[in-house]
Amino acid sequence: SEYPRVGRRAAARNAARIGQKTGVAPPAGKRLAKNLRTFGAHGVERRVPLRAFASLQQLVAWAKRAPRNCRVLGIEIGERAVSCAAPGVFGTPAVPTCFLPGNEGQGLLESQIALCDGLVYVPQYAS
Repeated sequence: SEYPRVGRRAAARNAARIGQKTGVAPPAGKRLAKNLRTFGAHGVERRVPLRAFASLQQLVAWAKRAPRNCRVLGIEIGERAVSCAAPGVFGTPAVPTCFLPGNEGQGLLESQIALCDGLVYVPQYAS
């Protein structure tokens, strides 16, 4: 699949945690809206409306189109990625951003990276 393998429930909870205005979920079958299941998301879908798209290309086009005008940043570990803690990584002033998370095991596919305007990684701190 061209979509990152992120569960709908986890996507909804993460969207609520960081204050997203809209959450985006992988397609859930032929009837996207009716099949968008969020059981186990602890009610966050009431605070963050979820949308589903038939393809990743449609999602990116929607995010970049006015009035959203989002920049798409892939979350990936690799040499091309910049720390999300780096000064100015989100623009100055910050611009609306759509995040495309990679799979924890394999990361983003090259076809997914090609849709991104840039790549960031989340620094990990351990004691």
